[in-house]
Amino acid sequence: MSQTISSDVGTDICKGIVVTMTSDSYEEWQLSTDGGGTWNSVSNGQSYSTAGIAHGYRFRQIGSGYDFLTDEFIQTVSNELIFTVRGERTGTNTISIPDRGSLTFNGTDQSFLMTPGFAVNADAFTFDVWFKLNDAPNGDQPFVLLGAGSDNATNFKALNIYLAAPNVIRYDSWRFGSMAFIVPKIQAHTWYHLVMVRDAYRNLTVFLNGTRSISGYYNDISEMTDNTGLTRFVGRSPAGKRMKGQIASARMVVGSALYDPTQSSITVPTSPLTNVLNTKLLLLANSDASKATDASGTQTLTVDGTAPGWLASSPFRETVTSPRTVTNSVSGGSWFSSNTSVATVNSSTGVITPISSGNADITYSIVSGGCTSTAVTGITVTAACTTNTWTGGTSNWNVAGNWSCGTVPNGSTDISIASGTPTLDVDFTLPTGKTLTLSATGSLKVAPGKSLTVAGTADFGGKSVTFQSDATGTARLGVVSGSVSNA
Repeated sequence: MSQTISSDVGTDICKGIVVTMTSDSYEEWQLSTDGGGTWNSVSNGQSYSTAGIAHGYRFRQIGSGYDFLTDEFIQTVSNELIFTVRGERTGTNTISIPDRGSLTFNGTDQSFLMTPGFAVNADAFTFDVWFKLNDAPNGDQPFVLLGAGSDNATNFKALNIYLAAPNVIRYDSWRFGSMAFIVPKIQAHTWYHLVMVRDAYRNLTVFLNGTRSISGYYNDISEMTDNTGLTRFVGRSPAGKRMKGQIASARMVVGSALYDPTQSSITVPTSPLTNVLNTKLLLLANSDASKATDASGTQTLTVDGTAPGWLASSPFRETVTSPRTVTNSVSGGSWFSSNTSVATVNSSTGVITPISSGNADITYSIVSGGCTSTAVTGITVTAACTTNTWTGGTSNWNVAGNWSCGTVPNGSTDISIASGTPTLDVDFTLPTGKTLTLSATGSLKVAPGKSLTVAGTADFGGKSVTFQSDATGTARLGVVSGSVSNA
């Protein structure tokens, strides 16, 4: 969060945001660290993170002008513009949702080593990643996403991708050369989607949050395309520069351009990245247990230094079909839903209850010292599937793809067979309160040795229901404690 302090500032400000001092040419800002006893000038345009300065620090703006009566410049203190940093906060306000997360890197000694690694060579490639930084990068401490191995002989000319400055994404052929792409300034504590892509014609560019780099795209025809070395690291470079922040999902594809680098914009994915042809690395970070797993099955990840951490926080909307509990890293706040017609949330327990299909934002808000800190996560509610309809023609019952709900009937839904003829190849019980309905051109076969038990309501609609038998056994209609009609 940031705020620009100018001549219309209020009397105080909350701790934990970044303030930038701006003033006219005849005004300046001053800072007092002792409650107003002494004041020191603050450079115009200078930024301060109030999270890193003491509660009670005071800022004021002073003006200067020429007094023609005394023939001298005078200073005027504007008391109305004095403000005090207030509102102590502890910890980071972060919402956690089960089965969604991100890798965390401390910028010091956390990274992964990939085996066998990959060489891009002169091929088309696509690297896309969701990331969030703890601090803004700078030239002295770039934040590395992918890096060459430490063996220079083997990894000479390997691909490196890193954030060189708040507005610079750099592509580096290790120990040979690099290209810089200018993007809008990257802020700390904000999720970004980054794509670096080169097509078969060697057109190369970067997209940040769907918008192509201000630099446009390069036709990469130099020896920079000769990335013959092995890229081996996630979160560090061979020179020891490291990532400081979070990675929620990352994918490296060698041999394919998944986006067109000549286009001015792309569609930003709203769900975790998936495994596609030629994927050499796929990080999903869905859980702490799976954080060191390459979902493409290509790389073995081992800890380099100390293990990256895991946080149950990501930029993706969570799909909710039944009550879920969300948690927060800081206590003392309350939960809110932006759309109670879609989902409600218990203000104290964080239990989300879906109401109807749609999107809602779930917010956790903490008020401390008169200051409010909020964290927001998005959810998508999809209506629960209540009737599972047969779509499989003439084939076996026990195949998820043959049913409209995408799952084999498990007793949680009603069942409709309006066309085709499934063969019940497993024992199945229709539970109390559920229905099995045959209609139109639908029919049913029960495989030899299998049983259909009815505790609910079965309406066969006068359609064909065949209980088969062979040398292995005879199908049967099990105990009927419910009702069967139109058989």
